Amino acid sequence: TKKAILINGCGINTLHIPMATHKFVSIAFFVLLGLGICSATRALLTLEGGVGYGAGHGIGGGGGYGGSVSGGYGGGGGSGGGAGYGAVGEHGIGGYGSGGGTGGGAGYGGAGEHGAGYGGGGGGGSGGGSGYGAGGEHGAGYGSGGGAGGGAGYGAGGEHGGGGGGGSGGGAGYGAGGEHGGGYAGGGGGGSGGGAGYGAGGAHGGGYGGGEGGGSGGGYGAGGEHGGGYGGGNGGGGGAGYGAGGAGGSGYGSGGGAGGGAGGEHGGGYGGGSGGGVGYGSGGEHGGGYGGGSGSGEGGGHGGYIP
Repeated sequence: TKKAILINGCGINTLHIPMATHKFVSIAFFVLLGLGICSATRALLTLEGGVGYGAGHGIGGGGGYGGSVSGGYGGGGGSGGGAGYGAVGEHGIGGYGSGGGTGGGAGYGGAGEHGAGYGGGGGGGSGGGSGYGAGGEHGAGYGSGGGAGGGAGYGAGGEHGGGGGGGSGGGAGYGAGGEHGGGYAGGGGGGSGGGAGYGAGGAHGGGYGGGEGGGSGGGYGAGGEHGGGYGGGNGGGGGAGYGAGGAGGSGYGSGGGAGGGAGGEHGGGYGGGSGGGVGYGSGGEHGGGYGGGSGSGEGGGHGGYIP
C-alpha cells in the first residue's frame, strides 16, 4: 500500500511507512552531501590571479599592473608613454615600459632573490629611458636612451651588481657589489660627450669612464685586492684615471692628463700628453713611475720614485 496503515492490535498503534519513501530520503541526503563537499573543495582550491594590461595608440597612453603570478605590461604608441610594474615573491618578471616617438618609458621590477628591471625610450626624436633593478643576490639595472636623449642605469646586488648607461648626450652608470662590482659609463657623439663611471667592490672593483669626440672622461676603481681605474679622452679632450688596490693597483691617464697608481706591493702610474705628462708610482716593494712629454711644445717627465 502507498499510504501509511494504522493497525490496532493489543492496544498498540503501529505506523508503517512504505520502503520507497526511505529510499528517496536517503538518495536526496547523499546528493546534497556530495554537492556540499564539491563546493567546499572548489572554493578552497580556486586561486585568483590578476593581470593588468593597458595599451594606447596615437596621442594616448596606457598603464598596466599585474601582481601574483605574472608581470604587468603597459605601452603606448605615437606620442604617448607607458609604464609597467610587476612584483612577485622570488623570481619576478619585472615591469616593462616603452614609448615610441617623443615619449619615454620607465620600468621597475622587484623580487625577493632575482629581480630585473628594464626601462627604455626610443624614437626618432628625443627619448629617454631609465631602469632600476634591485635583487637580494643578483641585481641588474639597465637604462638606455636613443636619439638625442640620455640614459642612466643603476644596479645594486649583494654579490654581483652591474650598471650601465649610454646615450648620445651623456651616460652615467653605477655598479656596487659585495664581491665583484663594476661600473661602466660611456658617452659618444660627433660633438661633445662625457661619461663617468664608478665601480666599487669588496675584492675586485673596476671603474671605466670614456668620452669620444671633444669630450672628456674620468674613471675611478677601488677594490680590496685588485683595483684598476681607467680614464681616457679621445680627440681634443683629456682624461684622468685613478686606481687604488690592496695588492695590485694601477692608474692610467692619457690625452694631456695625469695618472696615478698606488698599491701595496706593485704600483705603477703612467701619464702622457702632447704638452706634458706626469706619472707617479709608489709601492711597498716594487714601484715604478713613468712620465714623458713630446711635441713641438714643452715636454717634461718625472723618472719615478722607488722607495
